[in-house]
Amino acid sequence: MPLTQQEISGFEYRITNVVKAISKKQVKLARLIDFKRQILKSPSLEEYFKEHQNEKELIINHIRSMQQVLNKYAERLYEDIPDYLLPEKYRYQRQLHNQTKGTVLH
Repeated sequence: MPLTQQEISGFEYRITNVVKAISKKQVKLARLIDFKRQILKSPSLEEYFKEHQNEKELIINHIRSMQQVLNKYAERLYEDIPDYLLPEKYRYQRQLHNQTKGTVLH
């Protein structure tokens, strides 16, 4: 769903606030996640991870836990966007997200 220039201009001040809210800790965490993903994809370490599967699993689990922390930050920033700034098509998506947020899916 592309946004129009008018819809984007309403986010200008919000983007500035989000950029200011990003901490050094979050940047460091994102870089660490990226670094660990590169380690897992490294051709030179491929053989090592075949022999040491538990090491690979530890790294994967650590990436998942760090990603959950980053997602919490992102979710908080998204929730802080007032409804009047959201285009109509995204307000509906937010309503659906908020309705399913506390439910357990089977």
